[in-house]
Amino acid sequence: MAPLKINKVVSFSSEDPLFPASNILTKGKWKCKDEGEKQAWVLLQLEETSTITNIDMGNAGAAFIEVQVGRLGTDPDQMKVLLVASSFMSVNEARVGENMGRVRMFGVDKLAKDLAKEKWDLVKVVLTQPFTKTLRYGLSFIALSGPSTQILASPATQQPSLGAFKLKAEPKQDIAVGSYFARKKADAASPAASDKPSVAASLRAEATVTGLVQHKAKKEENKRKREVELTPAMMEEAKKRKVGPRLVLPSRNSLPGETSDREDEDVKDNIFKETKKKNVIVKVNSDDDKNRMALNIKKNEEESKKRKDSNEKKPAAANIIQTKFAAFSDLLKGVVFT
Repeated sequence: MAPLKINKVVSFSSEDPLFPASNILTKGKWKCKDEGEKQAWVLLQLEETSTITNIDMGNAGAAFIEVQVGRLGTDPDQMKVLLVASSFMSVNEARVGENMGRVRMFGVDKLAKDLAKEKWDLVKVVLTQPFTKTLRYGLSFIALSGPSTQILASPATQQPSLGAFKLKAEPKQDIAVGSYFARKKADAASPAASDKPSVAASLRAEATVTGLVQHKAKKEENKRKREVELTPAMMEEAKKRKVGPRLVLPSRNSLPGETSDREDEDVKDNIFKETKKKNVIVKVNSDDDKNRMALNIKKNEEESKKRKDSNEKKPAAANIIQTKFAAFSDLLKGVVFT
């Protein structure tokens, strides 16, 4: 089936400013102007006189929809009924406002048989809504189709498509068990395949002698730019810091006026050496203190030993004094002073 193009809207009963009848040309919604209109209709003209075999319609609040056909010059009231009034909403649905956008498709078996065989170029859509007086009703869309008059392209020449995208046609190949590997072996054995250079060889061939010479010259130039001779001021600074006679090259990470990374490393080496010397001196001093403390301890032990020996020689006189005091205390035993 081929779709039939609607060329223009010839006339209509009324239209809502928000949903004009011209929207039907772009598959948009059309509604009548006032609520509860007894009948609403729109007259459409096809691009060419055609046979109509299929009608697809989307409702917009109407209870019944009827389709009439005619030809140019025919009075709109004298048109013939191709599709009798078909129900799109029940009484309850119209009063509640449910299923207002129902879609129905009508084939050739639903159309008038005699009229479906003839050609027409005018289509009139008549809508009614007798169940409610509070709705602006109309049509969401209408699509007409008829038998195709174009010669279909053969499957061999027809280009496959996926929606709006056209797919590349694949060449026909006889696929059998082992055919893929047999084709690969045949391609490898052919002289054309053996003479064809590899990807790596073709890339190496692109590097000409001129390119290699230019690359080498550029490399030498960059090397000369990196070499910097020491100035007298730099030599004097190196002597002050006790830096060896190596070259002090500017660092890429330093800005003009800042010290280079190599100079910072030399300063760190000098600081580490000075710290190491101080640690050695402190260690020597700590050893002398230990020896001095050991001598003092030994001297104190000798003095305490002498003092102990002298105390051991004195007890004879102390014992005599103690015996005298003991005898006097014995004499006073039993004496009561009044």
